[in-house]
Amino acid sequence: MRDAASQGLPSVDKTRPIDQITGGQTLATGTSSPWEQVWQSRMDNNKEIKRTIEIEEFTNRYLIHPISGRLVPLLHRLDVHPNTVSLTGALCGAIAALCYFNYDNRHAAIAGLIFMLGWHVLDGADGQLARLSGKVTASGYVIDGICDYTTFILVYVALALRMSASHGTGMWIIVVMAGMSHMVQAAAFELQRASYNKWISGKALADDMSRDKPRDPSAGALSGMARIYALAQRPFRPIPDEIGKRLRTFGLSNADQAAEAYRKYFRRGVLRWSWLSANNHTIAIFVACYLGYPTLYFLFEIFALNAALVFLVRMNRAQAESLSGWLAVNGG
Repeated sequence: MRDAASQGLPSVDKTRPIDQITGGQTLATGTSSPWEQVWQSRMDNNKEIKRTIEIEEFTNRYLIHPISGRLVPLLHRLDVHPNTVSLTGALCGAIAALCYFNYDNRHAAIAGLIFMLGWHVLDGADGQLARLSGKVTASGYVIDGICDYTTFILVYVALALRMSASHGTGMWIIVVMAGMSHMVQAAAFELQRASYNKWISGKALADDMSRDKPRDPSAGALSGMARIYALAQRPFRPIPDEIGKRLRTFGLSNADQAAEAYRKYFRRGVLRWSWLSANNHTIAIFVACYLGYPTLYFLFEIFALNAALVFLVRMNRAQAESLSGWLAVNGG
């Protein structure tokens, strides 16, 4: 999901010569185009574009994001708007839903997985493209989020329609319960990543953690939705306000130590939160549908993943207490 809290880089003027954009730096020769090399240079030198690799789960790190990273320079060169990428991803999700409606055909289930992977790739590209082109906005953040939820909503509805036809309308109750669980889990998971990135980058030292997204006056209702989303995430904050204030105060004069302390106590925890990632939901949906029992997925969502959510919240509390003890020892 697009990080609306980050500030986008100035867009690259594609009408200017490459040597002007790179400040006269000689680009490496090879098979990549000059624009791909400009992109890679920015990836190497700007944390605003780079993802925090240390908290990326396996499928993102080795499959989704490498593909997205190759796609972004092409999209930028074609001047594609990030919101267009988000909407195209939602279209892939809609096609996946149609495929999963016919889940009893294994070829359709495989096609559903392929189109959902396509959505994941585009979802990974839109945020990077927004930061590269300087088009990061609160409205774009919400549009991206809506497209993400739309993909799963369409898949859930398609499966519910199919299952209710053969097993009765009671299947809708299971699907709705699973959908509500998914929304809560996704909001909680995204907050862990956003908080980690803020503390590690130092942005949290000058940012009130209760305001996760900036207000964009032009966004209107979308900005309001972003604030509602932030409120929904609030119960899952990795550290309480009191510990956050202490860490922020300590970090004002010891920024590197504050970042390393947060990394020490929360990096492994954030990786565990990846149990609730969209990627794992996608894999679970495919496995259940390929086996011909999509009900298994919804039961897994309701019982196993909600149990994981409870465990992860308790884990955060223990980590926060450890961080509090570290601050006490180190004068924070």
